[in-house]
Amino acid sequence: MTANVSDMDDTQKAALYAELASGAESANLYGRDDHETASAHRQAAAALHAAILDLLWDPAKLAFYDYNLDTRSRNNLFSAANFYPLWSGIIPPELLSSSEKAFGHFSSLNLALNRYNGTFPSTFIVSGQQWDAPNAWPPHQYIILQALRALPSNVTSGALPTPPSGHSTFNLIPEGQLGLDESQLPSQPLNGDEGFWSMSGRAADINRLNGTVLNGGNATDGEGWAKALERQLANRYIASAFCSWRATGGSIDGVLPRLSPEELNVTQSVNNTGNMFEKFSNVDIDSAGRGGEYTVQVNIPLLCQPSDVERPN
Repeated sequence: MTANVSDMDDTQKAALYAELASGAESANLYGRDDHETASAHRQAAAALHAAILDLLWDPAKLAFYDYNLDTRSRNNLFSAANFYPLWSGIIPPELLSSSEKAFGHFSSLNLALNRYNGTFPSTFIVSGQQWDAPNAWPPHQYIILQALRALPSNVTSGALPTPPSGHSTFNLIPEGQLGLDESQLPSQPLNGDEGFWSMSGRAADINRLNGTVLNGGNATDGEGWAKALERQLANRYIASAFCSWRATGGSIDGVLPRLSPEELNVTQSVNNTGNMFEKFSNVDIDSAGRGGEYTVQVNIPLLCQPSDVERPN
């Protein structure tokens, strides 16, 4: 490995930690009794673990951010990279001892599910680039689901918090975590040319239902807040994949009829048979993502299943 660790962002550092941790384990597998290599991997992983918590973790905002070498400080741009360290097994002590703080780390996910029609965007900034809103990438959804599962039950078994009367789920996010005021968040469009949904207050949570969110599955009695967010995100992702496939011509003979030519013309899919997109829109459950340096790719073969991806203990 030749990359300078200081030049990596937080997603790369978290991934490197996972590789080192699993490498230490692998050194003693399959008949290899390589204690020296295993020890070197463990020491490197421990050092990186400590560095990530020291430089990238903000205990006040309850989030991870990239570290700027020029200013010798953390950046304030919040992104889906926030969830990579937990997925890799790096859990700040604050999250292990406080249910309130553990939820605070995932409060942006709660906002996204209540406020928008799709899944979790790369960032909450609309720039026209593929790694910003409204683009929601499937690997990010998987990372978030695994990050939720990394937390122990003693901090996740409580009920999903709800905002005070008259407020939106933005009110539940630690101050400064997103680096944006509520009015600066991307808007959720209404149908057609009807404008945008409310930007603040209770009405901003357009998808909130009793114990769940629209396209988020059925509420379950006694469900902890982490399991509730898992259920909602998983169901919303499946809905995004399915609805965008059907909106572009997908059908199943004898089970699911094809949409009419008039309906398919909306997505210019009269001659399509259904697209599986590389990325989705967090504001339109029927749509692919958009923006970036190339055309959105469709029907890419899935080379590995989520079950093939292992995370260190």
